[in-house]
Amino acid sequence: RSSARGAKNSLKWSLAEAGGTAAPPPRPTSSTPSHMVPPDAADATLPSADELRAEEEARHMRREAEIERSWSKEVVVEGGGRQAWPGARATLHVVSTVVSSRSGEGVGSVFEDSRPLGVPRLLLLGRGILVPGLERAVGGMREGESARVVVQPEGAYGDAGSPAAPRVPGSAVVTYEVELVKLEEEAELWDLSFDDKLRLAAERRERGNALYRGLAFAAADEEYEQGMRYLVYMPQPEDGQLVMVVVVVEDGQLARRPRLVARRCGAPGRESSVACRLQAPLEEATVRMQLNLCAAKLRTGREAAALAHADKVLELRPEHPKALYRKGQASGGTAPAPLGTRGRLTGGCLSSRQAHTQLGAYAEASLALTRAKAAAEAEADSSAAAAVEKEEARLAERRQRHARQRKAAYRRMVGGAGEARGEANAEAADQPRAAAGGGLRVGVAGAGFVGGGAGGA
Repeated sequence: RSSARGAKNSLKWSLAEAGGTAAPPPRPTSSTPSHMVPPDAADATLPSADELRAEEEARHMRREAEIERSWSKEVVVEGGGRQAWPGARATLHVVSTVVSSRSGEGVGSVFEDSRPLGVPRLLLLGRGILVPGLERAVGGMREGESARVVVQPEGAYGDAGSPAAPRVPGSAVVTYEVELVKLEEEAELWDLSFDDKLRLAAERRERGNALYRGLAFAAADEEYEQGMRYLVYMPQPEDGQLVMVVVVVEDGQLARRPRLVARRCGAPGRESSVACRLQAPLEEATVRMQLNLCAAKLRTGREAAALAHADKVLELRPEHPKALYRKGQASGGTAPAPLGTRGRLTGGCLSSRQAHTQLGAYAEASLALTRAKAAAEAEADSSAAAAVEKEEARLAERRQRHARQRKAAYRRMVGGAGEARGEANAEAADQPRAAAGGGLRVGVAGAGFVGGGAGGA
């Protein structure tokens, strides 16, 4: 019946148009199919662009007013330098404390303190890195000023709070003890030169390494991410910024410990005795930063992200021993968990051991470690090979423990009658899958390999 009614209305509309008379479009009803509603009638039910824009502006103004009411600042030490401005490169110490929360959880706890680490925070103001209330307060401070800032939930972490990195309960009122150490100018990302971006990325990486050594893995990861930002948005290097890496060949074979000789582009070389390839400084910086990111992700329990960063290194250098080593750790869940009293600095994330309890990809991990060992031996790096062997032993031990746990689980689920079938299934799941692409490829990767820590390539 509704279809007949819609067809009749559509026919009337078409006849009116054919006769040259203007007839109003049929009025859509709840039973009219959407494909039978004329376009003009459908558009009449939607708000106009001006109405949508006005509604969005009103919502933005309400949010801005809410943020402005959410914070208060008490100056402790007057500053004598310049006042902060949007886009300024600010160096500051921050001590963050939960004053109150809806559930009473975490009251009095300090979830961020840059002073014991000896590495103040470095950020660009106005980029949304800080919570909105603190961002507004710092924007009104002067260089050298110290202040106590109280931020209500509306300008901090809201009703939901933050579950990890940092861990803050819901509806928490937060106090920030802030010291604005220094203000500097930094050009927009697209205006920075090639050399400036390399320099700023190296600075971020060094800061991240210092935080990593201090067990502040989440803060280190943030520094590496900021450093990677300079390397991703990178202009094309000029000819003078390229170097030629020369790998010495002796009697047709790669030297046991290849000597790397840097030459300018176009420099003559004896092609009969050397194997050459062009490489930009950008590649070396990218490899180092990606390896640091991989290590930080492992320490904060984000194995999928760690695998992604390791794979990005292997796209540039397919047999890089440290990237393969990290990939083996992430796939097999054997990365070391943060221990000690300062483990809280990881931000409450699961450790690699915990997160991989059910996700150990042992075949992939074993293959990656085998390739890492072969690449380390090709470079005659005995310390790297020894580190890989230890990792292989940890992987084998964890694999056996996981198999025992699965067998026990089968016994609990299906009882004695299904024990044999459960053991067979567990053993079948342990069989390594064939690696795509065939056998191993052993080549010479970049120099340098450290089994642990956040060292570079």
